[in-house]
Amino acid sequence: MKKLVFLFALVLTAGFAMAQNNTSTVSQEGDLNGATVNQAGLENGSVITQEDGYNTATVDQSGEKNASEVSQRTLSSTESNFVDVDQEGKSNFAKARQFNAKNSITIKQVGDNNWASSGMAQGASKTIVTQTGDDNYTYTYSTQGNTNQTVTQTGNENLATAKSAGGYNNAEITQIGDGNISGNNPFYQAAYGIDQDGAGNTADIKVYGNDNNTYEAQTGVSNAAVIKVGFQDIPTYESNLNNVSIVQEGDANQAMFGLTMGDENVSEIKQIGSSNYTEFGIKYGSYNSMKEEVTGSGNRTRLGVAASWGSSSDDNTVIITKTGDYNMVSGNITGDENDVTITQDGSSNHVGTTWYSRDGVSITGNMNTVDILQGTDGNMSLNSVVGNGNMVSVTQN
Repeated sequence: MKKLVFLFALVLTAGFAMAQNNTSTVSQEGDLNGATVNQAGLENGSVITQEDGYNTATVDQSGEKNASEVSQRTLSSTESNFVDVDQEGKSNFAKARQFNAKNSITIKQVGDNNWASSGMAQGASKTIVTQTGDDNYTYTYSTQGNTNQTVTQTGNENLATAKSAGGYNNAEITQIGDGNISGNNPFYQAAYGIDQDGAGNTADIKVYGNDNNTYEAQTGVSNAAVIKVGFQDIPTYESNLNNVSIVQEGDANQAMFGLTMGDENVSEIKQIGSSNYTEFGIKYGSYNSMKEEVTGSGNRTRLGVAASWGSSSDDNTVIITKTGDYNMVSGNITGDENDVTITQDGSSNHVGTTWYSRDGVSITGNMNTVDILQGTDGNMSLNSVVGNGNMVSVTQN
């Protein structure tokens, strides 16, 4: 059974042409269906519904107050659907939902006050959402399968979320501008971010700009979470007053935070499990705060605060708390008036600039403060300080 419904209104005159209040509705049942809708003007609307497999849908809308909703379904894991939505203007809405495997959704919006919602369940799916403008909102989700999710936003006050369940998924969010929010953040009560449940997943968020909130959460084993603020790549953007949070529960996970050129940023990482790895890095930044809480055994943390090329990294605060046995912390600090507090509660823990040398926190600069507290037995902490007015305190119980 196949049914097609097209509704449209087009007004033409001899001197000019004007398209307004256009509506296109396409409903198809069966396989190998294709639907293409092109609309230009104000207040356009398009709804496409297709059943079964190997269906394709393309929607192109230009103007203001456009709305498009596409839903496709395949009943076989070998059948593939494809959706492409392109909107340009203000107050646009695009929603595409697909069921079953090997699906692909691409949504592109240019303008203000746009928001896009994509879905997909099962299989090797791919989602790409690109928004350019202000006040954009993106929501994507995927359940099971090798899903790739990419969200790119350029502008101010954008919101982004990417959620996936299952193993070996990849989620990446890139935000350029100020006032962006990415993350369902338990520390700052933000609304959106990356949540993953399973094994071998990766989450990658890159943020340029100021006053951004970013959150990544992973549950499972062998997952990787990366958040870069200002990028530690080329080009480098100064980014200030950002909040970053990573929460991981499971074993053999990796959490990495990197800041290049920025002040007054706050990063918090929490890990529960064993054999996890954490890396903090600051280049050319001051008045930044880095906090880590780890519960488990055999966890490693690498700390780096660097300054060079005429730029300084001063007045930063680092607080690391580890509970468990055989945990390791290594640290290198270059700058002035930085505060580092390391607390290890358990046995056979050590603090060192490398994993096994046990030579402590290495400091080059002035007026830095390091407090190290280790409890129970078999712990080691040796430290190296070059500069003036530095203070190192080591307490072992």
